[in-house]
Amino acid sequence: MAKPLEQTLVKAQAPASGKLDADRLTETLGLSTSQMAQILNSTDRGSESNHEEDKQDIHKLVSLIARLQYLLDGSIEHVRIWLREPHPVLGGDTPMSCLLAGKASSVELLVHAMETGQPL
Repeated sequence: MAKPLEQTLVKAQAPASGKLDADRLTETLGLSTSQMAQILNSTDRGSESNHEEDKQDIHKLVSLIARLQYLLDGSIEHVRIWLREPHPVLGGDTPMSCLLAGKASSVELLVHAMETGQPL
């Protein structure tokens, strides 16, 4: 089993600078650039962001993905699958569709419930 943050953070950081890189995170999650821009509620800028708001959004997303990876036995592949499977708590929507629709808080609450053992 991979260390909880190892795979996600390595694939979300630019090798040269170590900064979080939306393009690398996009690839890690198997998304298109426009989908990542939609999740981050930003324009389709790509690459390393210099915008403070984008940096905060990327950090929040990486944190969410790392928490999921920890809950799902350290597998980023399991995270990709989980994000794309309908969930009854989300009204049958997928966590990914919620992220794309700007409803990251719904996914955040679901992950928090999983972490704390709250009934779903």
